Amino acid sequence: MPGESKTDKKKRTAKTKKFHSLTLTTCFLLCLAATIGGCMVGGGPELVAFSPDGSKLAYVWKDFLCGIDWITRSYVTLESEYVRWCSLDSPQRQHCIKIHTKLHHDGGADCPAELVFSPNSRYLARISPLRVVIIDLATKRHWCLNPRGEYITSFVWLGYDEVIYTSFAKVPGGPDTIYKTVYNRTVWRQRIHGTNKARVPVFHEDGLRSCGTYGYEESFSPDGRYVVFTSSGKTGDIGGQLKLLDVATATVHTLDRQEGELMEASWKPNSSCLFCLVQMGPIWKPEYKALLVNPAKPDILNLGRKCARDCGSMRSDLNSLWTAEGAYVVCDSTCCLIQPNPWKVINLKEKLIRHLKTTEQTGSPYLHPLSVPGWLYTRHKGKTYAVDYQGRQFVPIADEWDWAVSPDGKRIAEVNEKGKVTVRPLNLPAQPTTQPTLNRTDR
Repeated sequence: MPGESKTDKKKRTAKTKKFHSLTLTTCFLLCLAATIGGCMVGGGPELVAFSPDGSKLAYVWKDFLCGIDWITRSYVTLESEYVRWCSLDSPQRQHCIKIHTKLHHDGGADCPAELVFSPNSRYLARISPLRVVIIDLATKRHWCLNPRGEYITSFVWLGYDEVIYTSFAKVPGGPDTIYKTVYNRTVWRQRIHGTNKARVPVFHEDGLRSCGTYGYEESFSPDGRYVVFTSSGKTGDIGGQLKLLDVATATVHTLDRQEGELMEASWKPNSSCLFCLVQMGPIWKPEYKALLVNPAKPDILNLGRKCARDCGSMRSDLNSLWTAEGAYVVCDSTCCLIQPNPWKVINLKEKLIRHLKTTEQTGSPYLHPLSVPGWLYTRHKGKTYAVDYQGRQFVPIADEWDWAVSPDGKRIAEVNEKGKVTVRPLNLPAQPTTQPTLNRTDR
């Protein structure tokens, strides 16, 4: 415009571009809404995470429009994903980067995966089934590490500027139906500032007859030194022998020659021990092994019979995680604390039911480890309670679904449905100094 300054011109141009972008987005949504029946608009936070130094908080925010496409008669979701972060000193001032906008058919939206800070808290990795996105929090620049056409099934930081992850790629020319598509699996090491052409393969396996998220899952140790996985089965079915890869030496060890599926794997925080659940046999009559693995030797101890006897149900949806100090494994659905070796078990389910007054309508309680030594947590009627190892102290700590505890265990941050971040002290009583009374001890 005549007489306007360069600064005003830049501002006007930026506003015009933003208006055009919003107009195009609005037109697209209106066109989509015209063809979709029963539209629903929503969104919210997920995957809340503290930085290792405790100075930052990050989370994923998703907006979506979903409904039925009457033309194709399929379920359709338009999903926009963002990563937001803020300093704990000023949580109301949030930074935001848009990761993608995708149109999914038949409910095929990306499942939540991981949001992981680098060890120096400078970078943030957003891992979804199709890509690894790195965000530089200082410059707000972001980029994708892996090429298109890969499925990402596991990831861990090796340092502040190096990562290791596993990808599955379809074999060209093969069948393209579930359980018949052939994949190749590769474990990669990669510098985050390098291109995917410069990444280095640590391990490669051909001819897996399943997508990486079904039957061939793997799990990295927290320090990235080891990865446990199931290899390709001799029979061609999903699952195979349980193996351990030493990333430092690229050596593969066979832990169990009996074929099965790795259903759950949980590493001690210091990477010195692994507890995993393996399913064997046909789906209609499964058998389970609960294995304690020492990766340094390596050797295994089968605790399946003891788990079934003292913890109740052994099934594929039984999740397990180590407590913050690495003393116990928490089995969530059975509400048991397990000290694997020597074998000790404490079952807190009856205490949880009695204290929370749960019924068949409200459902059975689940128990999870809290990142504070000596404490666990459970949810009931929209509230989160911290529970000590003896099941005597129940402390309400959060009202929102999406929250995280700082690495030092002294603060808790909650994110509500509008994206507001609230940070406050976490005042838990001093952790119990005595060990829990154990139900059973076997040596």
